[in-house]
Amino acid sequence: METVQVVEHRLIVGHAKGELEGIGQWTFASKDGGTRVEYDWRVRTTKPWMNLLAPIAYPFFAWNHDTVMRWGAEGLAQSPLRVAGAEKSFGRSFRLPASERTMACIARLIHNTTVERSIRMRADVDRRMFMCVAAACGAGLAVTPTATLGATKPLSRRKFTMALSCGAIGVKADPRETIELAHRFGFEAVQPAPDFLGKLSEDALAKLLADMKTKNLVWAAAGLPVDFRNTDAAFQDSLKRLPNVARGLQRAGATRVGTWLSPRHDSLTYLANFRRHAQRLREVAKLLADHAIRLGLEYVGPKTSWSSGRFPFIHTMAETTELIAEIGCPNVGFMLDSWHWYTAQETRADLVSLRNADIVSCHLNDAPRGISVDQQVDSRRDLPAATGVIDLKAFLGALVEIGYDGPIMAEPFRPDLRGLPRDKALGLVAAAMKKAFALVE
Repeated sequence: METVQVVEHRLIVGHAKGELEGIGQWTFASKDGGTRVEYDWRVRTTKPWMNLLAPIAYPFFAWNHDTVMRWGAEGLAQSPLRVAGAEKSFGRSFRLPASERTMACIARLIHNTTVERSIRMRADVDRRMFMCVAAACGAGLAVTPTATLGATKPLSRRKFTMALSCGAIGVKADPRETIELAHRFGFEAVQPAPDFLGKLSEDALAKLLADMKTKNLVWAAAGLPVDFRNTDAAFQDSLKRLPNVARGLQRAGATRVGTWLSPRHDSLTYLANFRRHAQRLREVAKLLADHAIRLGLEYVGPKTSWSSGRFPFIHTMAETTELIAEIGCPNVGFMLDSWHWYTAQETRADLVSLRNADIVSCHLNDAPRGISVDQQVDSRRDLPAATGVIDLKAFLGALVEIGYDGPIMAEPFRPDLRGLPRDKALGLVAAAMKKAFALVE
């Protein structure tokens, strides 16, 4: 198990390799005077013999799991530390074995703690056998928080970061300039440039990361450089370059990549397009997972977009959820956008149905006044909190509620920004982002 990301008192992400492969994520939040710990363990087995025996051995491991989990819950309930909710938190619905020793380790680490296990595992045959080895990995990761937890401290309401992507606002700047500009205008994260990072020497990269740390900057999400929307030849050609891109991101500590889904197609029916997306993005996700990188998918909501082609395609949160489930890779989630949330006519309830672990990245925009939601055009947006058409307080408030701790960046598609002096454009964007964030602070 390799620790790939640590945000003090908030997050630990580990990457498992070997017989069990995938990502484990600990999320920490203050709750009722204690600490709420959510463990999201998304793994698959890699050994052919495990996958082969899974259909036969699964009932035994399910029984063994329930027995061990019951023992662990009983032990926690009787512990002097009285871990809250222990008897309820480890039930039959969670298909991850854990030893009593692992649970006791957590109990020793965190006083007055509510432990909630949130395990998302598909029932595919090649993943059922994970039970026989998951306990060892779980125990290994359970020890990790000792370096960062310490005493429980109150957390600020907002965990997400104000991120800068110069390209998204039409500002020209190289990667080093972007870091300087982000610091000067009060941003908290910057979009990584994979090609640039991949070419840096170890010494140059170390200096860059040290500079970012001094400026209190972290990485946002990079764009996905794979052409999965067009021909097989174009897809395969771009896919060959992805491992090098992923290595560049990994060595710099960047763990997020995002891309958008075209909401229509001129020749493929919905089902055919869905199958092609699932197959191609599965290949992409597996390559990214090898480098502990998550993939965020963004649906495009405007009716003017999905209704303008012969065959409409995914344009809602619900449909994207189905695609993510079909892809079946634990490192795939959402790249949300307040604009698409609004134009898909979704609600706050839709957002709070997600968890922090379901969201990879996020965009923040407003919509022009005087245009009905069904007539909004994707290329004509506005800066965050500029018009009040989109309820950004509800949008951001929901992200606060679920504990989203990733990057949020503006993507207004405003041509006039491109014509402004760089500092003027950045000042407007930074002010708009801060105005929007103030709605929930």
